[in-house]
Amino acid sequence: ADAGRLRAGEEPLSAEDYRADATRFAANESGVDRHVQELRPPGVHHATYEPETERYGGAGLMPRTEALFQLSSELVLALLPHVTSAGARSALALRATISAAAALGGAEEQAAYYANSVVAWRSWAAGFGCTPEQLDRLCSVEGTRGASAAADPARHGPFDSWHAGLGDLVGEIRRTTAVHPAQIVFSHVHMVHNRLGRSLFDELRTYAWLAHHFPVTGSTANSGGAGSAGAGR
Repeated sequence: ADAGRLRAGEEPLSAEDYRADATRFAANESGVDRHVQELRPPGVHHATYEPETERYGGAGLMPRTEALFQLSSELVLALLPHVTSAGARSALALRATISAAAALGGAEEQAAYYANSVVAWRSWAAGFGCTPEQLDRLCSVEGTRGASAAADPARHGPFDSWHAGLGDLVGEIRRTTAVHPAQIVFSHVHMVHNRLGRSLFDELRTYAWLAHHFPVTGSTANSGGAGSAGAGR
């Protein structure tokens, strides 16, 4: 009965503002999602659900992915009462990202994943109008503390079971698909950032910190192919 009815303090969205925002989002999508639909009138509208199975390795791997989504949701739900500040949630997101990257393999694979993820998120942010100078400032981690025990790739803390599950998923991806598993891990890390209330710019900062403290040392920068940034928001 209240569909479309503004509440106190709410302002109606103009068609012009809607199209401007929708166009920015669509620029980073693919296929039919690149086409901006007209603003619909207030109310409830039917739409066809299109499952995003491909970005998780295909329909055959969805049961594993759904189980990992449930696990990460339960972990974050249990941890949220103990991470009440934005900084604490960002630190927890960083810890989760390290555990996820460790599921891909050794130090070189992890470093390549961090480096490629920075590139992916910088590209997304540039599509939203961020200048190179703004992105450089956002990604600057000079003067921050070095990797500590809390950032040890061999210690997963509360994410131990999630890391193990991702490791199993990575193994199956390599056995059964031609997809680089980093593309799938990238999406799982993104969803954990979402659950912790971290923005896409926060996620870019996560990867910038990790790429700085765990740099690529060989010719492996293209071996950690991160996925398409911004998907599944």
